[in-house]
Amino acid sequence: MGYSGACRREELTNMALGDIQYKNDIVVVSVPKTKTNVMRQFVITEKLWIDIIKKYSSIRPVNTCHQRFFVTYRSGRCITTPIGINTMGKTPRKIAEFLQLANPAQYTGHCFRRSSVSHLANSGSDLVTIKRHGGWKSSAVAEGYIETSVQRKVEVAGTLAQASKSSSSLHGILAQGCTSTHVESAVPSAIVEGNINSAEHNIVTHNLPGIKVNTHDGAVTVKVYNNCTFNYADKDEI
Repeated sequence: MGYSGACRREELTNMALGDIQYKNDIVVVSVPKTKTNVMRQFVITEKLWIDIIKKYSSIRPVNTCHQRFFVTYRSGRCITTPIGINTMGKTPRKIAEFLQLANPAQYTGHCFRRSSVSHLANSGSDLVTIKRHGGWKSSAVAEGYIETSVQRKVEVAGTLAQASKSSSSLHGILAQGCTSTHVESAVPSAIVEGNINSAEHNIVTHNLPGIKVNTHDGAVTVKVYNNCTFNYADKDEI
């Protein structure tokens, strides 16, 4: 449940019986008490996970006097004591130890949430989906998961590799980037404006591909469409 809903440890701790609804072959879970006060819901569809949730619920003591969903499991049975926030935070580490994973101490209480959002970002989900899943008001944190997504970096690498195949060589790509004379580039132009003497606007434009120079009434406008270097005949007057 922590992984499916990208839940914080306090959200799992405070989860109540009324927050969980069983509907046909899915489970709908509400997370009303959140750090950002943004109520959210998530759905569990995996049959194995649903069966585990139902089995856990079935062994809940009938004399439990509180509504907290997660109660302590000890010696093969559940007792009425609710799981506290510190115990909840240690659960990922216990799972890592059971699975004999390396460095189990690194699996903190934030592990469920971080893993859920990271896997969502790696699957190619957009910012809105990730933001809604994590319940963030701001986009900053969600953007961070997307930026660090390994899958996104792989996609970028694939795009660059595909682009290189469309040219005869890497030299051709670099040459095209620095010598293209097309000015219809989608890259925004860097525009430099200045005043020069109306009688003197002799500008040297040799070896300046991708640059458009306009002069009018003593003013010069230079549009640069790439990062190539250029020089003026008299830089002091511009």
